[in-house]
Amino acid sequence: MNELILLGRGDQAELDRWMRDDVQAYLELASAYIMAGAYPEAAAVMQRITGKGCTYPMAFYALGYCAEMTGDADAAAAWYKKGSQAPHDYCYPFRPEEAVMLRHAIAANPADAKAPYYLGNLRYEHNPEEAVALWEQSRDLDPSFYIVHRNLALAYRDIDRDYPKALESIRKAVACNADDPRLLFETDVINDLNGLSAKEKYNFLIANRKTAVKHYETLLRLITRAVENGNYDEALNLLDNNDIVESEGAREKQSDYLNSYALKAWDLLRRNRGKQASDVMQKALDYPVGLYGRAQFSQLYYLAGLARQKTGDAAGAKAFFEKAVADVEQGTGADRQYAYWTGLAQQALGDEAAARETFRTMTSSANEGNVINGQFGGRVTNDARQAQNEMTAGLGFLGLGDKAQAKAHLSRALELNSGNIWAKKMLETIK
Repeated sequence: MNELILLGRGDQAELDRWMRDDVQAYLELASAYIMAGAYPEAAAVMQRITGKGCTYPMAFYALGYCAEMTGDADAAAAWYKKGSQAPHDYCYPFRPEEAVMLRHAIAANPADAKAPYYLGNLRYEHNPEEAVALWEQSRDLDPSFYIVHRNLALAYRDIDRDYPKALESIRKAVACNADDPRLLFETDVINDLNGLSAKEKYNFLIANRKTAVKHYETLLRLITRAVENGNYDEALNLLDNNDIVESEGAREKQSDYLNSYALKAWDLLRRNRGKQASDVMQKALDYPVGLYGRAQFSQLYYLAGLARQKTGDAAGAKAFFEKAVADVEQGTGADRQYAYWTGLAQQALGDEAAARETFRTMTSSANEGNVINGQFGGRVTNDARQAQNEMTAGLGFLGLGDKAQAKAHLSRALELNSGNIWAKKMLETIK
């Protein structure tokens, strides 16, 4: 029921039940009074909640504005100052009337760093350039205010596409407050966009490990960076001892788990430790793979078969090679790279012609452009997508025995994505 109708009826008890102690309900009613020019009535509404211990900044800015409009400059200054000193957490104004209040607060108290920050929050969707200017004003007034550095970093990233500037700003935010795990996640994203090495990205998160593990997104980034740097046991320990819930279509957790075991097995196989590799691959195969990423089974089955082969179990090896050929889904997007392992399995089964055709179809991937593949393909950056294309082409040439082309494409994949550990591993096989 509309609060003004309740007020018009004189039903104060019902109005109180509707509003309760919700500061936004009070601001809504006060804004209606302000639009009508009824500033004393608006102030009376806001004082009902500030008198109960409300610390929401906009409540004080509203009272300052009402005092200013009624000619009480001293009261206005006091309220504006109180607004500037109130906790900024979860303050996100959205009403046109609040924009007016904040503009008056900025004019009345130019030293207030919070008012331009709040106004920037309000204006960002409608006028991001104005919001950035307001946030920069806030930052210059209070360089220790971490969240404004963070907001500017995201704006420099998304509006200006100025990744170095975004990195400089997000680093200032972390220097002011390294205890915000979400901030660490956002820093990792910007580190990625700036092409920092896999080691640099890992070092940043591990240096802030106590904070990183407090939020699943940041924890997952730490796990991914651990995998990229060859710290598989560290990654698996974090995966096994933390609850991580991802959104629909996300598969970073699954990829980290499967890659950790597959890479461990790969290293063991390179040292001819077939039995250990077989045990490791069984753990990977026991993982409940979801709807997305099943194309990786071609890799898992092939490595499991190779491990059995190293132990002298020819029948077991053949069974896994056959599964790598027959019991896998054909991948799209990044998953096209897994056709390489199908080709290796075809070779292991003696079907050289089929293997060459599999490898040949992979070699054109680098020239296909940054086409979005799959329902969630839009989440991948152009560089990451091209890195996937280069990876697929490189593996195709590697399968065909063209080491020069394979090295060129795999090196390009690693250049575009320093965290592509499989590109790094496969490059190590090229003599």
